[in-house]
Amino acid sequence: MTSHSKSQSKPESKAQTRMVTPHPLGTLTDVPLGSASLLTKQLITRLRAKAAQDHLQTAGLVALAELMELAGDAPRNADLAEAMSRGVPEELIEEGLRHPGGFRAAAAGLRRAAVSNSAVFGRRVELGGPIEDLLPDLKSLLKDGSSITVGGLDELGLSMRAIAFDIAAYVSAEGLDEDGMVAAIKSAEAELGANGVICLTGLAAAVMALGEDYAGEAGRALAGKLCEIIREAAPT
Repeated sequence: MTSHSKSQSKPESKAQTRMVTPHPLGTLTDVPLGSASLLTKQLITRLRAKAAQDHLQTAGLVALAELMELAGDAPRNADLAEAMSRGVPEELIEEGLRHPGGFRAAAAGLRRAAVSNSAVFGRRVELGGPIEDLLPDLKSLLKDGSSITVGGLDELGLSMRAIAFDIAAYVSAEGLDEDGMVAAIKSAEAELGANGVICLTGLAAAVMALGEDYAGEAGRALAGKLCEIIREAAPT
């Protein structure tokens, strides 16, 4: 893919320095591998309500963290009084005083909780009929930040051996290390054997690192080319 190299010299292959380590599939993906639910308008409504609740909780945790940070690192009585006058609840100040790490550590904990709460975990669904009538509701669900996976995963299990393959790791200032990427994907396939799964990640990052807009036509074409290279390297 010389058209997307960032210099005339060929990127140095790092295939010998990259290790591939299998992990249980369940630890590498949030794609739901359990039983599927029938996709209906009622299910979509419930999923949208849950997404709205999750967004509200996340916003609340971030807001609490910002309020707690108003108290400063080592607040004195005057600082606490000023924080209360600026809207920090007394109960929040008490929690900050009680926390072993102080207000900053308590605020950091709230932000970590917000990040954890905002993680998107999809729902596995099965189609009970034509999907056309559900498309408007599905678009609203996806716009809310939710995700669904439609069937096709019965052969997979949480304990199946899998390798996360980061395509973006093979892009540097010199361009795409295609030889290194191909060697590494073949190594991953050999390590897993016939009963393993390679989970691709970093596709959008790789496309953007190579100078293309992932949402544009050229970006989509480049993404397709990268996937084609990987499919040819690991056809099974």
